[in-house]
Amino acid sequence: MSHAPDRPRSRWPSILITLAAAVLLGFALSRLDNAPQTDDASVYADTIDVAPEVSGRIVDLAVRDKQAVGQGQVLFSLDSRSYRDAHLRSATGQPWPLC
Repeated sequence: MSHAPDRPRSRWPSILITLAAAVLLGFALSRLDNAPQTDDASVYADTIDVAPEVSGRIVDLAVRDKQAVGQGQVLFSLDSRSYRDAHLRSATGQPWPLC
């Protein structure tokens, strides 16, 4: 009996499967990064606490909820009367009100 020589296998199926797996993995990772989900209701995000150097009432809010902001961007404006009163009291030496 003569034995027919084996044909060399093509590498294309393994390359395509590897490429498809890489694309699916990339899609899954980007989906998890852009739309996080959780079973225990905990989501981590880049957030910071904002505290003014002077107290006062916010009179203008320049950003929306969950809006990305840049360094140096004005987020809100405070009522200037509180700052003027504090500055005037410290300049004249008047005591602060207790209430």
